[in-house]
Amino acid sequence: MDNQQIQVDGIIAEGNSKWDAANFKLTFAVRDRETAATVNVIYKDRLKPDNFTDGGSVFVEGKYDAAQNLIVASKLMTKCASKYEGAESATPTNETSYISQ
Repeated sequence: MDNQQIQVDGIIAEGNSKWDAANFKLTFAVRDRETAATVNVIYKDRLKPDNFTDGGSVFVEGKYDAAQNLIVASKLMTKCASKYEGAESATPTNETSYISQ
């Protein structure tokens, strides 16, 4: 699965996100919603989303490097908790997790 384009939907892991404003580089980890598995993410050359917060929901798409357990993200979308609160629990989903342990 090395250098494959993948999509991950999960939670922004608490306490490890770093924003380098001078270089437009955001690094963080995404935690699987059901397990403790995480994958590291680098999102660069773009602005940090305004509602990016530790513990928030995130969708990441990019190239996965299995040797480094790292996604170089080309797309990053965050979800506003207040906007999606009842809708997520009421709507069944077919989400697939690609985070390895």
